[in-house]
Amino acid sequence: MNLQWKPARPLSRVALDGELVRLEPVDVARHAGQLFAAQSSAPELWEYLPYGPFESETAFRVWLTERAATSDPKGLRGGRWVWRASSASSRVTA
Repeated sequence: MNLQWKPARPLSRVALDGELVRLEPVDVARHAGQLFAAQSSAPELWEYLPYGPFESETAFRVWLTERAATSDPKGLRGGRWVWRASSASSRVTA
């Protein structure tokens, strides 16, 4: 049996719009401040991760810059993708 298998193409660094969220490649200049602010009041987010919490926005920016430059195709080392509520999510009610 010949399956003629080909490896998957590398992920493109383009934004993906979903019904509730938008997944976009991280842009340190654009995202770091908001991400740092969001995580700073919840250090428990980092409890099971080998990095963080970060004591300063500068330290977070250094870490995020390193993660954004990774060639890890799945972003498993963290920091390559950012999600945000999409415009469609405003229709969702709790």
